[in-house]
Amino acid sequence: MLAVRNIHVRVGASHLLTDVSLTVSNGEVVAIVGPNGAGKSTLLKALCGDITPSCGEVVLNGRRLQAWQRRERARVMGVLPQESTLTFPFTVLEVVVMGRTPHGPGGREDQTIARAALEAAGMGAFEQRIYPTLSGGERQRVHVARVLAQVWEEPGDGPCYLLLDEPTTSLDPAYQHHTLETFRQFAAKGAGVLAVLHDLNLAAQFADRIVVLRDGHQLASGCPHDVLTPDIIQAAFAFSATVMPHSSRPCPLVVS
Repeated sequence: MLAVRNIHVRVGASHLLTDVSLTVSNGEVVAIVGPNGAGKSTLLKALCGDITPSCGEVVLNGRRLQAWQRRERARVMGVLPQESTLTFPFTVLEVVVMGRTPHGPGGREDQTIARAALEAAGMGAFEQRIYPTLSGGERQRVHVARVLAQVWEEPGDGPCYLLLDEPTTSLDPAYQHHTLETFRQFAAKGAGVLAVLHDLNLAAQFADRIVVLRDGHQLASGCPHDVLTPDIIQAAFAFSATVMPHSSRPCPLVVS
């Protein structure tokens, strides 16, 4: 599993995360929710090694994160940041093939995997389009395909993981659901998925567990029914919400 154990992240006098612990097991989708400034993106940066916790540890498949070489870590962990800037006139397929870089010099197999990832992201018809000509939502789906291609198969170092920072940004409602369902299916094949989400109803529908952060502290963690309650939502987001059973899914529905 991917585990965070009692990590603290401090920058100067600021405490960005305080005593946060969580696990992401293979086959599981975990959603991180919380207001702006709660520490969600900081947590993802600590998980992928972009920042080092002041104390505590991150463990990837039984080894401390610092014990992994960057390249071997990239073979089992794909990261989708909030923003991905690319201005070169690459084709969509070339952008997605970049996700295969940790696996070697590239070849026909990488092209095959990239095309399969594009199909999974709903972008199969766009492979020869020039990336900068795409809309914001289309670019986002290209990068979804890129991270899927990066961890398409297990390399022998244990289960793979996807760390996603607001993966539904720029997507219309239909593709928000399509994208999260794609990650859900990827988890069903044995991967672990951790996603920062702002939409509580999307988190309720697609996550096995939800972790709520506020001011760098872990406020709650558990299944959607246990976490998405009026009291916890009020404590985390400072607004009143009505929570009721969803009409067509086995999850709660949050109405502000």
